Amino acid sequence: MTVNNYTGPVEDLFSLYQGNIPENAYLKVIPWLEKALSFPRMSVQLRSRVLCLLGDCLKQTGDSVKAKQCYNQAFIVSAEIEDKQLMVQLQKMIQSRLSAL
Repeated sequence: MTVNNYTGPVEDLFSLYQGNIPENAYLKVIPWLEKALSFPRMSVQLRSRVLCLLGDCLKQTGDSVKAKQCYNQAFIVSAEIEDKQLMVQLQKMIQSRLSAL
């Protein structure tokens, strides 16, 4: 198994539902994202994205404390993205999600 075995289906699900997956799916997606984060070899960009998705899922399940932790961790990880424009764009998105908590 690779990290993409876990992230691919989740990303497809979020894309299919345009970021608003069915309410009962959030609890099912969380373990997949947590498993994906256990892989040590993952691009910085993908790790940031997975942390954001996990934060989104936790927020939807009412766990705003853990969601905030995920968003903060995503922000820190995203600072390592080499493409500075992409880094700034991702960090703005993360800040927006943090302010919405």
